[in-house]
Amino acid sequence: MNVLTKAVWPVVRLGLLAGAIVFAAVGVGQESQPASASHTQVLLSYSNVSPIRAATIIVNPDGLPRDVYAWAVNVDNATGVSGYHLEIGFDSSVFTATSIEVPLPMWLGSGARSPGCPFPTVATNRAYIDCVTIGGVPPFGVTGTGLIGKLTIQPGSVAGFSPLDLTGTFLINTPIDPDDLAEIPVTLLSAQVVYIECADVNGDGIVDLLNDILGIIQRYQWTPAHPDWDPAYDINNDGVIDLLNDILGAVMQYQLPCTQTP
Repeated sequence: MNVLTKAVWPVVRLGLLAGAIVFAAVGVGQESQPASASHTQVLLSYSNVSPIRAATIIVNPDGLPRDVYAWAVNVDNATGVSGYHLEIGFDSSVFTATSIEVPLPMWLGSGARSPGCPFPTVATNRAYIDCVTIGGVPPFGVTGTGLIGKLTIQPGSVAGFSPLDLTGTFLINTPIDPDDLAEIPVTLLSAQVVYIECADVNGDGIVDLLNDILGIIQRYQWTPAHPDWDPAYDINNDGVIDLLNDILGAVMQYQLPCTQTP
């Protein structure tokens, strides 16, 4: 088992110990609820509503940048989750994390145990938050799918790419015996932020196929030397309409809204 953070371990252990005393006093059962199914996942998502399996997240630096939300957790058939440590690493030269918080109502609160997420922290290259629950056993912790965090970022001044690394993230089970406290096996699905200009070329507030994406494709390999050159179609402002930065950059923004600067 990996070493749990100093913040999570004592609080969860204290809560479970108190619960175990109550549990033993009433003499209910002897076996712990299963910790997790094998396909439990924690994944990043450009959504604060439901899990969306997105490998890439677009941030548009024009005007007021769109908030980037995550970070949906998809916990398929997990059982007995009593706490978690959510940690997202990133490249601070590409963007600044302004806050990390837990959306309300809290997913941990749906399991009939009292949840808490003290001291959310934003550091130079990472943001993290520890969430725990206190209560008897049973009730066990939460099951199923829910949102465990929301990260808001402020893009930098130049285009770039940054991984969103979930390596330090883990879920904690809800054992009857506090000595059995352990991490739940999960698959962590990290993502990447692509920091690029908004591809809403015609300024109607959304990146669509007809006006924006096809317009960029039709100008493939154009440069300022072309008589009909329009810099609005050069999404990354490098002086050429290319496949990777401009066409694919626009395709990844399909149907996303963005606010153009005057």
